Amino acid sequence: MDYAAAKAAYFEALRAALPILTSAGSNEEERSPEIDKFAAALAVAREEQAKMANNQTLVLFARFPHDARIEKARVEFDRAQKAEQSFRKDFDALGIGGL
Repeated sequence: MDYAAAKAAYFEALRAALPILTSAGSNEEERSPEIDKFAAALAVAREEQAKMANNQTLVLFARFPHDARIEKARVEFDRAQKAEQSFRKDFDALGIGGL
């Protein structure tokens, strides 16, 4: 649950910072190297290991369908996934880094 809460907070904070990236412009000539580094760092989070970890988490949740603690963890996990998806949707719309 701590991981899910931290992941949700991370992506919610990134989403709140999107106006800074928006003002940076999407033209490659105008874009600073820091924006490219930021985009590259986010690309790492889309690697196969992250997908596998998410899938394994869902498998673990399925093993204990009637445990209140697991249900609470599932709610936190779902919140974190939605926060990430929301951020990535808005970030991808900026056209930065081809993520």
